[in-house]
Amino acid sequence: LPDPNDHYIIIGGDGGSTALSASTSTSQYVYGSIQEGIVARFFVNGASTAPPVRIDPNTASSSEFITYFHLDPENTNVMYYADGSSLYRTTVATIVTPNAGWDLMTGVSNNLNGSIFAFTTTRGNYAGNNSYLFIGTDAGEIYRLTNPRDALTSATPVNITPFGLSAGALVRAIAVNPRNADTVIAVVSNYNVPSVYWTGNATSASPTWQVIEGNISLPSFRSCAIVTTASGVEYYVGTSIGLFSTTVINGNATNWTLEGSNPMSGAIISDLKLRIADNTLLVGTHGNGMFYANIGNVATSTPDYIVNNKAFIRSVNQTVTSSSVYFQTGNATGIKKIYVAVRNMQGQMVWRKDMPYSPGQVEVS
Repeated sequence: LPDPNDHYIIIGGDGGSTALSASTSTSQYVYGSIQEGIVARFFVNGASTAPPVRIDPNTASSSEFITYFHLDPENTNVMYYADGSSLYRTTVATIVTPNAGWDLMTGVSNNLNGSIFAFTTTRGNYAGNNSYLFIGTDAGEIYRLTNPRDALTSATPVNITPFGLSAGALVRAIAVNPRNADTVIAVVSNYNVPSVYWTGNATSASPTWQVIEGNISLPSFRSCAIVTTASGVEYYVGTSIGLFSTTVINGNATNWTLEGSNPMSGAIISDLKLRIADNTLLVGTHGNGMFYANIGNVATSTPDYIVNNKAFIRSVNQTVTSSSVYFQTGNATGIKKIYVAVRNMQGQMVWRKDMPYSPGQVEVS
């Protein structure tokens, strides 16, 4: 009988990005890449003999040796392809060819500083102007593009680079909270520079960021992931000395814990991929194989954030003495608890508490 751990070589060369399309009863597609910009699509139908089909856009210049592309995990006909500082998009990934189906996103290409080395999309079903593509470059900059699937090719991204991110630093990975597009972390792979950034308002006009290296400031950072559970939010960063996690963001006082045991604990963690349906986290290392953990404890379908309206919070008022802030809840249904947070002028969270969904107050003195 076949070994369930059997592997097949689809394409050969110096590897790059990979992806899997959604699986149906009749088909699934694997996407792989090799050096000099080449991307191939491989049809999975139970046989390993079907040849791969090359699909990268023929107008791309292949300016980076490693090929980077991103397939939207829940909307797997949508793919973004990096060609240096240029960005291509297709919404027909299962049938796209080098000659047809690609759009050059001129608004991105003409306004980006540096080559693209990281990008990710918001998770879940596509939601128009509430969906985003986040882009990181080797010029130490981060950009946000709204409604990336349907935006005009001339749409201009917003530069949301954290203050203090070193010019010329390489933004290697970006992760978005699967249930809240405002929560984003980004990692920089250079040594001797601030390398992990967190924001809780990534979709605002000018997001505020915290440096959250905490107790692991020395290694190089290569990957990151955010996992939401019924108990809260878990953050993971892959480094040159292993995988670390935390559940509490507290600026440079953030405390990270090493995950796993040998041979994973000391490995270079090159990539992290999350399946949100069951919170399975896949860990890819450089030279030490792949690992996975089923974190589980998936949150219910009720979102953990609510659009700012009076059905959720009716009013927020300060007392005459300015020492307390009172809030009055609205009439939203299905909500059992909320969390209330206080941030300073730099956007750093200085206080947080989980509270019942009922009127309450916060002592701010």
